[in-house]
Formats: sequence, structure tokens, C-alpha cells
Amino acid sequence: MRRQSDLRNFAQALFEAAGSKKSREQCFEELTAVSEWILSDERSLCFFETPSVPTAEKTALMLKIFKPGKMVLGFLDLLIKRKLIGKIALITAYFKEFIDSAAHIETVDVMSSYVLAKDQKELIKARLESVLNRTIEPVFAVDPAIMAGLVIKYGDMIVDASLKNEFSALRRELVR
Repeated sequence: MRRQSDLRNFAQALFEAAGSKKSREQCFEELTAVSEWILSDERSLCFFETPSVPTAEKTALMLKIFKPGKMVLGFLDLLIKRKLIGKIALITAYFKEFIDSAAHIETVDVMSSYVLAKDQKELIKARLESVLNRTIEPVFAVDPAIMAGLVIKYGDMIVDASLKNEFSALRRELVR
């Protein structure tokens, strides 16, 4: 199994080869489409990971369904030959990190106890950008275990404004 750093290197190589911002965004859209398709259907992943199916047949199917650009098609062909097509989602995520980094966009993880509405997400994003004084890309997740509130992770910093954390603090105080 490949280490994650190896997969990051594949993403970085495609990122650098793509060159322009427009080309990188096109590559990302194509990678995302392929990733979503392969991972949404177990039969698709099985087809691409089956050794008895020739690589040329796998590449031909990819070309027929997605009609990716020459660069992405070559990249997908390489992943198929190296038996890494099952890691396409992780490689795509790394590729997105390179795009965001080049655009000076920081990723911030925001966890809530329930699915936030679009306007709530927009408000949180605007407030975080104001406080951090930079452009961010929030990644929203749900964890009912936090009960209420938010847990925000940015770089090495964690702001835990959850009810679970408040109960834990109260419990520590009562134990004293």
C-alpha cells in the first residue's frame, strides 16, 4: 500500500504540470467527477481494480464516460497502471489543497451537532474570515456527540465551544 505522502506527490505532480489557474481548476473538476463516480458505485471501483481487465480497456471507458482533457486522462491512466485508482478521492483532496494553498485559501474544519443551514454556514465563514483576516474554505462536518455549539479547527488551533466541552469543564470543577 502506498503511503499518503506518495499520493500527495502524485497530486503535486499533476498540479505543477497543469500550470495555469484555469488548467488546474479544470483538472480538479475532472478529477472530482471521476472520483465521485468511481466511489459512488462499488462495481465501478471493482472494474478498475480487477487485474484481468486490460489497462487499455479501463482507460477507454474513462475516456468514453468523462472525456477528460489529455493531461487528466494521462494521469488517470497512470493511476490505473499503478493500481491507485481506488485512491482517487484522496489524491483529489490533496490536489484541492494545492489549489487552495496557491490561492492563499486556508482550510478550517467546523464541526456542529447537526447539519447547518446554508445561511448559517455563510455567516460562520464570514465571521471566521473576519477574525482570521484571510480567505478560508470551511469544511463542515456533523458530530452529534458534541451536543450543541461548534468545534473549530484551524491549523494547530482548536476552539471547542461545544456543550460537551462545557459539561466536561463543569465535571472537572465539581470533582475538585
